Amino acid sequence: MTPKFSIIVPLYRTPENYLRAMVRSVQRQTYENWELCLSDGSGANSPLENILKDLEREDTRIKIVHNKLP
Repeated sequence: MTPKFSIIVPLYRTPENYLRAMVRSVQRQTYENWELCLSDGSGANSPLENILKDLEREDTRIKIVHNKLP
């Protein structure tokens, strides 16, 4: 059994192109036992909400935390 690496990335209104490039970069790694934990601190009206839902649905190794700050 190989160890699992957790990659934790805080987000705050991150431009979509940078977010998707970062996720693709992680997904293209040769080591496959990882989880990508994305913590969205953009608040209640996050522009990332739908993008993050799509990413999480497309890859079960991606975990999302929504911080509903005012």
